[in-house]
Amino acid sequence: MTNDECCRGVCVKRLTNRFGAWHKRRYNGFTLIELIVVIAIIVILAGLVLSTVGYVQKKAARSRAETEIAAMSAACESYKADNGTYPRNPATTDALDPTTTNLAAYNTPSRDLYGLISGDSDFDGTPNAGARSYMTFKPNSLLRD
Repeated sequence: MTNDECCRGVCVKRLTNRFGAWHKRRYNGFTLIELIVVIAIIVILAGLVLSTVGYVQKKAARSRAETEIAAMSAACESYKADNGTYPRNPATTDALDPTTTNLAAYNTPSRDLYGLISGDSDFDGTPNAGARSYMTFKPNSLLRD
């Protein structure tokens, strides 16, 4: 008999302990290296998934913004087709300084343009009776007083 014998297609290695008994080698759990490798693979996969989720969210936000800009552009063109000019309020929109970095200066002109495009001149969220609405804004898209 040799140290390695084959019994019924399974190789059995003779392991001797202090009693000289035959033993099959059995594992009772995972080794530390195996656990570290599994955890590293899980961390790498989680990183890939999280980076993909962030990319998808940014892409969705960009797509939503592009859609809203296209809708506003179409509303302005429809307003121009009906009225012969783009929506404006000479008292507020013509006084804007394009070189300013003060965004608060755009609050009143933005509200005026919203009123002209949506037909909601009293800013209550619903178009006024008899007013033409070129675009419906979402309820939370504007800051109302």
